[in-house]
Amino acid sequence: MFEIFQWKLENLPAITNDAYSIWEDELPYVFYYLEKVYYNSNLPYWISEESWEGVINRYDWIFNDNGKTNGLKRWVEEEMVKFDGEDSFEKFRSFVHHVNGTYDIVQKLPDSEELLPLIDYIANRRIDEVNLTVLYDKLLKHLAIEYELVFARNRYEGEVDAMSISGGQFTNVGLRIQDNEGGFHYLFPSKRYSNWLLGEVPYYL
Repeated sequence: MFEIFQWKLENLPAITNDAYSIWEDELPYVFYYLEKVYYNSNLPYWISEESWEGVINRYDWIFNDNGKTNGLKRWVEEEMVKFDGEDSFEKFRSFVHHVNGTYDIVQKLPDSEELLPLIDYIANRRIDEVNLTVLYDKLLKHLAIEYELVFARNRYEGEVDAMSISGGQFTNVGLRIQDNEGGFHYLFPSKRYSNWLLGEVPYYL
């Protein structure tokens, strides 16, 4: 059974020059998410998930090994020696500052460079956000530090609609890390400064 919806809007005021307006609070709007599409057959191609658990599970591939950790264990052990005398969380904090100060962090690498072993990005001091997330995951596990993935949405794009199951609602993915005293610290990529902010949350979340 197909359902077709049509609507028409005319003469709406532009908001492109009003960068900090929350348009959901000011103008009529429509949200739509495609659940499935049909091509030249009656079989649907699903492009959404039936549950939020399914949305979260889509991120599992990021943390699969796929040969990315070859040579990494020895490097991590040698790297952590530089931060002797610090507890595990302070070692991680020091490494984040080190990466921010010495690595070229980009949002996306060329397709041919996306699946390299992590040790290659370390050697080149150039890494994208997805692989840096994987590197932080491996380092946190090595240091036995508890953390959780955090999914967030830019406040200027409106609140997350729990009834519309779609990972496309999220604009940011970060980490919530627990220190040795039980406190929590957020770690989010910063688009403006091309590094990751530890202990800060972007203002627009």
